Amino acid sequence: MMRAGVAQRGATLGPEHPELAASLYALANSCFFEQNYDEAESYFLRALEIREKALGPEHPDVAESLNGLAKLYRVKKRYEEAGELIERAAQIQGQAFGRERAKYAFTLEHKALLAEEQGDARRAEELYREALEIYGKVSGEESREYAETLFHFTAFHIRQEQFTEAEAVSGELMRVSEKEINVCELEKADYFELRAHALEKLDRVKEAEVLRLRVKEIWAEAERREATWKEEKDAAPM
Repeated sequence: MMRAGVAQRGATLGPEHPELAASLYALANSCFFEQNYDEAESYFLRALEIREKALGPEHPDVAESLNGLAKLYRVKKRYEEAGELIERAAQIQGQAFGRERAKYAFTLEHKALLAEEQGDARRAEELYREALEIYGKVSGEESREYAETLFHFTAFHIRQEQFTEAEAVSGELMRVSEKEINVCELEKADYFELRAHALEKLDRVKEAEVLRLRVKEIWAEAERREATWKEEKDAAPM
C-alpha cells in the first residue's frame, strides 16, 4: 500500500519533486525495518538523487538521506562507504545549523555506532559524550533526546562489558526518566531493564530485582489497557 502511494505521489508531483523524495525516504526506512535491504537501498539512493538535484548538495534534507543510506551500509558492513556518507552529512549539518544543534548530535551518535562496529570503542565513547553535551545544551538534560542518548550510551558500555560505567550512566538515565519527559512507559521499561542488567553484572541483584518488578508492572498495565481498548472497540455499535 505504501509503495502504491509513493507511485501515485510521483505521478502527481513529477519524478524530481522534493516531496516525492520525502516519500521515498520514508518508504526506504520502512523497507529497512522490514530488513528488505536491497529495496531500501534503491529508495534511499533515489531520494538522495532527487534531493541533490532539486535542493542542492548542501541542503539539510540531503544530510538526512545520507544518514539513512549510511545506516543501511552499516548493517551491510560497508563501513568505508558508511563513514564517508556520515562525514558528509555531519559537514552539511554543521554548516547549516552549527555544531550545537540536535540534528548534528544525532549524526554524532551515528558516527559513534560506526566507530564501535569498526572496533574503535574509545572514539565511540568520545562521540557519545559529545552528543550528550550538545543535547544537554540544546534540548536540556531532562529532554527525550538526552534520555535516549543516555540509553544508547548505557547499552554501549554493556556491549563493551564496562558495567561500572554502564551503572553510572544508567543512574543518570533513571534520574532523567523520572522527570516529565516525552517518553512513554514502555520506553521507560526498556531503561529499567538495561539498568537492571548492569546491576546484575555488579552483583547488585536485589536492586536489579526491584527494577525488573517495575518492568513487569508497566507491561501488565499496558496489557490491561490494550484489553480494555479491545473490549470497548468490540462493544461499540457498528
